[in-house]
Amino acid sequence: MRPLLETIQQTLSEIEQLGRQLSDNLEKSMKAHHAKSNRISKRIQEKFTAEIKRKEQEMISRVERLKGSLFPNHSLQERYDHFIPYYKIFGKAIIDLLVNSQKGIDSAFIILTEEK
Repeated sequence: MRPLLETIQQTLSEIEQLGRQLSDNLEKSMKAHHAKSNRISKRIQEKFTAEIKRKEQEMISRVERLKGSLFPNHSLQERYDHFIPYYKIFGKAIIDLLVNSQKGIDSAFIILTEEK
């Protein structure tokens, strides 16, 4: 966005120089329009910045919600979710799935997701 605003400023400066060549009154008018354009550009930058911050905050809150669901009270989900509700839903198949997913003494996490 900055290059676009710099291009606009350069164009306005060129117009101001043309006004200076023609008359003093036109030069003053062009300076006033240039100043007005600067204020508008500043407002546009502020709006873009605010929107970017809002979107970033939204993304941060989404990540925090996801983290909260995966790590309730800053610890592993397995400490809070019990095995029995999953056993009721999936039956003995979940035991086979867990056994087949194990890779010996590997300390890596196993993430099981439900396909819909």
